[in-house]
Amino acid sequence: MQRIFITGASGFLGSHLLKRFCDLGFDVVGGKRTTSDLWRLGEYREKVQLINLDNPESLTNLFQESGVHAIIHTACSYGRSPYSELDVLDANVELPLKLAHHASKQKDTLFINTDTFFSKPEFELGYMGAYVLSKRHCWEWLKLFREEMKVVNMRLEHVYGPLDDRSKVVSWLCQEFMNGDNNNEVVTLSSCSQFRDFIYIDDVVSAFEKVVSSAASLNSGQTFEVGTGKTLKVQDMVNLLKKEFRSAGIDGPSPVFDEARDRPGEIMLSVANISALESLGWVPSVSLSKGIEYLVKAELNGKR
Repeated sequence: MQRIFITGASGFLGSHLLKRFCDLGFDVVGGKRTTSDLWRLGEYREKVQLINLDNPESLTNLFQESGVHAIIHTACSYGRSPYSELDVLDANVELPLKLAHHASKQKDTLFINTDTFFSKPEFELGYMGAYVLSKRHCWEWLKLFREEMKVVNMRLEHVYGPLDDRSKVVSWLCQEFMNGDNNNEVVTLSSCSQFRDFIYIDDVVSAFEKVVSSAASLNSGQTFEVGTGKTLKVQDMVNLLKKEFRSAGIDGPSPVFDEARDRPGEIMLSVANISALESLGWVPSVSLSKGIEYLVKAELNGKR
Protein backbone atom coordinates (compact mmCIF):
# COMPACT_ATOMS: atom_id res chain seq x y z
CA MET A 1 0.00 0.00 0.00
CA GLN A 2 1.41 3.38 -1.01
CA ARG A 3 1.82 5.94 1.74
CA ILE A 4 0.86 9.57 1.14
CA PHE A 5 1.60 12.40 3.55
CA ILE A 6 -0.69 15.45 3.48
CA THR A 7 0.23 18.56 5.44
CA GLY A 8 -2.53 20.96 6.44
CA ALA A 9 -4.79 17.93 6.82
CA SER A 10 -7.29 19.79 8.99
CA GLY A 11 -7.70 22.64 6.50
CA PHE A 12 -10.09 23.17 3.60
CA LEU A 13 -8.07 21.61 0.78
CA GLY A 14 -6.08 19.22 2.98
CA SER A 15 -9.19 17.64 4.51
CA HIS A 16 -10.78 17.05 1.10
CA LEU A 17 -7.55 15.47 -0.18
CA LEU A 18 -7.17 13.32 2.92
CA LYS A 19 -10.68 11.88 2.52
CA ARG A 20 -10.25 11.23 -1.19
CA PHE A 21 -6.91 9.43 -0.95
CA CYS A 22 -8.12 7.46 2.06
CA ASP A 23 -11.14 6.32 0.02
CA LEU A 24 -8.78 5.35 -2.81
CA GLY A 25 -6.97 2.94 -0.48
CA PHE A 26 -3.78 4.87 0.22
CA ASP A 27 -2.07 4.69 3.58
CA VAL A 28 -2.73 8.34 4.47
CA VAL A 29 -0.81 10.28 7.10
CA GLY A 30 -2.11 13.73 7.93
CA GLY A 31 0.09 16.52 9.22
CA LYS A 32 -1.46 19.09 11.58
CA ARG A 33 -0.55 21.55 14.29
CA THR A 34 -1.07 20.67 17.95
CA THR A 35 -3.76 23.35 18.13
CA SER A 36 -5.55 22.33 14.92
CA ASP A 37 -9.32 21.92 15.00
CA LEU A 38 -10.19 18.59 13.37
CA TRP A 39 -13.90 19.25 12.75
CA ARG A 40 -13.55 18.94 8.97
CA LEU A 41 -12.23 15.37 9.22
CA GLY A 42 -15.23 13.83 10.96
CA GLU A 43 -15.01 10.03 11.01
CA TYR A 44 -11.75 10.11 9.04
CA ARG A 45 -9.94 11.05 12.26
CA GLU A 46 -10.14 7.35 13.11
CA LYS A 47 -9.15 6.13 9.64
CA VAL A 48 -5.79 7.86 9.20
CA GLN A 49 -2.66 8.51 11.18
CA LEU A 50 -2.29 12.13 12.31
CA ILE A 51 1.03 13.63 13.38
CA ASN A 52 1.93 17.01 14.84
CA LEU A 53 4.01 19.15 12.51
CA ASP A 54 5.25 21.31 15.39
CA ASN A 55 7.02 18.27 16.87
CA PRO A 56 10.34 17.82 14.97
CA GLU A 57 10.56 14.17 16.02
CA SER A 58 7.26 13.41 14.29
CA LEU A 59 8.69 14.16 10.86
CA THR A 60 11.91 12.28 11.54
CA ASN A 61 10.00 9.22 12.72
CA LEU A 62 7.62 9.33 9.76
CA PHE A 63 10.42 9.01 7.23
CA GLN A 64 12.39 6.50 9.28
CA GLU A 65 9.45 4.14 9.81
CA SER A 66 8.75 3.48 6.14
CA GLY A 67 8.84 5.11 2.74
CA VAL A 68 6.51 7.93 1.73
CA HIS A 69 5.32 7.61 -1.87
CA ALA A 70 4.06 11.18 -2.13
CA ILE A 71 3.95 14.36 -0.08
CA ILE A 72 1.22 16.92 -0.69
CA HIS A 73 2.05 20.16 1.06
CA THR A 74 -1.10 22.23 1.64
CA ALA A 75 -0.33 23.74 5.06
CA CYS A 76 0.07 27.50 4.93
CA SER A 77 -0.23 30.74 6.84
CA TYR A 78 -1.81 33.83 5.28
CA GLY A 79 -0.29 36.13 7.89
CA ARG A 80 -3.63 37.34 9.19
CA SER A 81 -3.72 38.59 12.77
CA PRO A 82 -2.61 37.31 15.25
CA TYR A 83 0.02 35.64 13.05
CA SER A 84 3.20 37.42 12.02
CA GLU A 85 5.62 37.32 9.09
CA LEU A 86 7.66 34.78 11.06
CA ASP A 87 4.66 32.43 11.19
CA VAL A 88 4.26 32.83 7.43
CA LEU A 89 7.94 32.00 6.89
CA ASP A 90 7.72 28.97 9.15
CA ALA A 91 4.62 27.43 7.53
CA ASN A 92 5.21 28.43 3.91
CA VAL A 93 8.99 28.08 3.52
CA GLU A 94 10.72 26.36 6.44
CA LEU A 95 8.25 23.48 6.83
CA PRO A 96 8.24 22.42 3.14
CA LEU A 97 12.05 22.65 3.07
CA LYS A 98 12.28 20.35 6.08
CA LEU A 99 9.95 17.90 4.34
CA ALA A 100 11.95 18.09 1.12
CA HIS A 101 15.17 17.48 3.03
CA HIS A 102 13.77 14.28 4.55
CA ALA A 103 12.11 13.11 1.33
CA SER A 104 15.15 13.72 -0.89
CA LYS A 105 17.00 10.94 0.94
CA GLN A 106 14.42 8.45 -0.36
CA LYS A 107 15.07 9.45 -4.01
CA ASP A 108 11.74 8.24 -5.43
CA THR A 109 9.31 10.49 -3.54
CA LEU A 110 6.86 12.77 -5.34
CA PHE A 111 6.63 16.18 -3.67
CA ILE A 112 3.58 18.24 -4.62
CA ASN A 113 3.67 21.86 -3.53
CA THR A 114 0.42 23.80 -3.32
CA ASP A 115 0.76 27.28 -4.77
CA THR A 116 -1.60 30.18 -5.47
CA PHE A 117 -2.45 32.34 -8.48
CA PHE A 118 -1.43 35.33 -6.34
CA SER A 119 2.21 34.24 -6.74
CA LYS A 120 2.28 34.48 -10.54
CA PRO A 121 5.42 36.48 -11.41
CA GLU A 122 3.49 39.07 -13.42
CA PHE A 123 1.47 40.15 -10.36
CA GLU A 124 2.49 42.63 -7.66
CA LEU A 125 2.79 41.43 -4.06
CA GLY A 126 -0.40 43.29 -3.20
CA TYR A 127 -2.19 43.33 0.15
CA MET A 128 -0.97 39.82 1.11
CA GLY A 129 2.67 40.59 0.45
CA ALA A 130 4.27 38.29 3.03
CA TYR A 131 2.10 35.34 1.98
CA VAL A 132 2.73 35.85 -1.74
CA LEU A 133 6.47 36.37 -1.28
CA SER A 134 6.73 33.21 0.84
CA LYS A 135 4.93 31.17 -1.82
CA ARG A 136 7.31 32.41 -4.52
CA HIS A 137 10.35 31.71 -2.37
CA CYS A 138 9.11 28.24 -1.41
CA TRP A 139 8.84 27.06 -4.99
CA GLU A 140 12.27 28.45 -5.90
CA TRP A 141 13.81 26.59 -2.96
CA LEU A 142 11.98 23.36 -3.75
CA LYS A 143 13.33 23.35 -7.29
CA LEU A 144 16.77 22.79 -5.77
CA PHE A 145 15.60 19.23 -4.99
CA ARG A 146 14.39 18.36 -8.49
CA GLU A 147 17.35 16.06 -9.19
CA GLU A 148 16.91 14.03 -5.98
CA MET A 149 13.14 13.57 -6.35
CA LYS A 150 10.19 14.75 -8.37
CA VAL A 151 8.92 18.13 -7.26
CA VAL A 152 5.87 19.65 -8.92
CA ASN A 153 3.89 22.81 -8.26
CA MET A 154 0.08 23.01 -8.23
CA ARG A 155 -0.88 26.66 -8.74
CA LEU A 156 -4.51 27.01 -7.71
CA GLU A 157 -6.95 29.58 -9.01
CA HIS A 158 -9.99 30.62 -6.92
CA VAL A 159 -11.13 27.42 -5.20
CA TYR A 160 -14.57 27.24 -3.58
CA GLY A 161 -16.72 24.55 -1.99
CA PRO A 162 -18.00 23.12 1.31
CA LEU A 163 -15.86 23.26 4.48
CA ASP A 164 -13.99 26.41 3.50
CA ASP A 165 -12.94 28.96 6.09
CA ARG A 166 -15.36 31.83 6.75
CA SER A 167 -12.56 34.30 6.06
CA LYS A 168 -12.74 33.32 2.36
CA VAL A 169 -15.10 35.48 0.37
CA VAL A 170 -17.42 32.80 -1.08
CA SER A 171 -17.81 31.00 2.25
CA TRP A 172 -18.29 34.31 4.06
CA LEU A 173 -21.00 35.31 1.59
CA CYS A 174 -22.81 32.03 2.24
CA GLN A 175 -22.89 32.90 5.93
CA GLU A 176 -24.09 36.43 5.21
CA PHE A 177 -26.85 35.29 2.88
CA MET A 178 -28.07 32.66 5.33
CA ASN A 179 -27.91 34.77 8.49
CA GLY A 180 -29.37 38.00 7.12
CA ASP A 181 -32.84 39.18 8.07
CA ASN A 182 -35.10 42.14 7.36
CA ASN A 183 -33.07 44.30 9.74
CA ASN A 184 -29.99 43.77 7.57
CA GLU A 185 -31.25 44.08 4.04
CA VAL A 186 -27.91 44.54 2.26
CA VAL A 187 -24.35 43.26 2.43
CA THR A 188 -21.89 45.86 1.16
CA LEU A 189 -18.92 44.66 -0.87
CA SER A 190 -16.22 46.20 -3.02
CA SER A 191 -16.97 46.73 -6.73
CA CYS A 192 -16.15 43.01 -7.28
CA SER A 193 -15.07 43.96 -10.79
CA GLN A 194 -12.17 41.48 -10.84
CA PHE A 195 -12.27 38.44 -13.08
CA ARG A 196 -11.44 35.09 -11.50
CA ASP A 197 -11.20 31.47 -12.55
CA PHE A 198 -13.54 29.79 -10.06
CA ILE A 199 -12.97 26.04 -9.62
CA TYR A 200 -14.96 23.69 -7.40
CA ILE A 201 -13.05 21.78 -4.72
CA ASP A 202 -13.87 18.33 -6.16
CA ASP A 203 -12.17 19.27 -9.44
CA VAL A 204 -9.11 20.48 -7.55
CA VAL A 205 -8.92 17.18 -5.68
CA SER A 206 -9.24 15.23 -8.94
CA ALA A 207 -6.35 17.27 -10.38
CA PHE A 208 -4.12 16.26 -7.47
CA GLU A 209 -5.26 12.66 -7.89
CA LYS A 210 -4.33 12.76 -11.58
CA VAL A 211 -0.87 14.14 -10.82
CA VAL A 212 -0.22 11.47 -8.18
CA SER A 213 -1.32 8.68 -10.54
CA SER A 214 0.86 10.13 -13.32
CA ALA A 215 4.01 10.41 -11.18
CA ALA A 216 6.14 8.26 -13.47
CA SER A 217 5.62 10.57 -16.45
CA LEU A 218 6.00 13.93 -14.71
CA ASN A 219 8.86 16.34 -15.30
CA SER A 220 10.49 17.39 -12.05
CA GLY A 221 10.22 21.14 -11.55
CA GLN A 222 6.95 21.40 -13.50
CA THR A 223 4.09 23.74 -12.60
CA PHE A 224 0.45 22.78 -13.16
CA GLU A 225 -2.08 25.59 -13.19
CA VAL A 226 -5.33 24.39 -11.63
CA GLY A 227 -8.54 26.05 -12.75
CA THR A 228 -11.23 25.78 -15.39
CA GLY A 229 -9.48 27.93 -17.98
CA LYS A 230 -12.45 30.31 -17.92
CA THR A 231 -13.08 33.57 -16.09
CA LEU A 232 -16.11 35.14 -14.46
CA LYS A 233 -16.55 38.58 -12.98
CA VAL A 234 -16.62 38.29 -9.19
CA GLN A 235 -19.77 40.41 -9.14
CA ASP A 236 -21.49 37.79 -11.30
CA MET A 237 -20.37 35.02 -8.95
CA VAL A 238 -21.87 36.90 -6.00
CA ASN A 239 -25.17 37.35 -7.83
CA LEU A 240 -25.30 33.69 -8.86
CA LEU A 241 -24.72 32.63 -5.26
CA LYS A 242 -27.45 34.96 -4.04
CA LYS A 243 -29.83 33.62 -6.71
CA GLU A 244 -29.19 30.02 -5.64
CA PHE A 245 -29.96 30.81 -2.00
CA ARG A 246 -33.12 32.59 -3.06
CA SER A 247 -34.16 29.55 -5.11
CA ALA A 248 -33.70 27.46 -1.96
CA GLY A 249 -36.07 29.75 -0.05
CA ILE A 250 -33.40 31.83 1.72
CA ASP A 251 -34.05 35.50 1.01
CA GLY A 252 -31.26 37.12 2.99
CA PRO A 253 -29.58 40.47 2.37
CA SER A 254 -28.89 41.68 -1.16
CA PRO A 255 -25.34 42.49 -2.31
CA VAL A 256 -24.39 46.13 -2.87
CA PHE A 257 -21.20 46.86 -4.80
CA ASP A 258 -19.12 49.89 -3.78
CA GLU A 259 -15.93 50.72 -5.69
CA ALA A 260 -14.79 52.91 -2.79
CA ARG A 261 -14.03 49.66 -0.96
CA ASP A 262 -11.63 48.42 -3.66
CA ARG A 263 -8.11 47.69 -2.43
CA PRO A 264 -5.13 49.22 -4.24
CA GLY A 265 -3.05 46.76 -6.24
CA GLU A 266 -5.89 44.25 -6.64
CA ILE A 267 -5.35 41.57 -9.30
CA MET A 268 -7.97 42.35 -11.91
CA LEU A 269 -7.79 39.16 -13.96
CA SER A 270 -6.41 35.68 -13.37
CA VAL A 271 -7.10 32.52 -15.32
CA ALA A 272 -5.39 29.12 -15.45
CA ASN A 273 -3.64 27.67 -18.45
CA ILE A 274 -4.73 24.06 -17.94
CA SER A 275 -2.93 22.58 -20.97
CA ALA A 276 -0.38 20.76 -18.77
CA LEU A 277 -3.13 19.03 -16.82
CA GLU A 278 -5.09 18.31 -19.98
CA SER A 279 -2.02 16.52 -21.36
CA LEU A 280 -2.35 14.09 -18.43
CA GLY A 281 -6.00 13.46 -19.29
CA TRP A 282 -7.55 15.77 -16.69
CA VAL A 283 -10.43 18.14 -17.34
CA PRO A 284 -12.70 19.92 -14.85
CA SER A 285 -16.10 18.27 -14.61
CA VAL A 286 -18.14 20.50 -12.27
CA SER A 287 -19.76 23.48 -13.98
CA LEU A 288 -20.07 26.73 -12.10
CA SER A 289 -23.85 26.37 -11.81
CA LYS A 290 -23.50 22.85 -10.41
CA GLY A 291 -20.71 23.89 -8.07
CA ILE A 292 -22.82 26.69 -6.61
CA GLU A 293 -25.77 24.32 -6.29
CA TYR A 294 -23.62 21.75 -4.43
CA LEU A 295 -22.18 24.43 -2.16
CA VAL A 296 -25.51 25.96 -1.20
CA LYS A 297 -27.04 22.53 -0.56
CA ALA A 298 -24.12 21.61 1.72
CA GLU A 299 -24.40 24.91 3.58
CA LEU A 300 -28.13 24.50 4.15
CA ASN A 301 -27.58 20.93 5.35
CA GLY A 302 -25.07 22.16 7.91
CA LYS A 303 -22.15 20.49 6.12
CA ARG A 304 -19.99 23.55 5.72
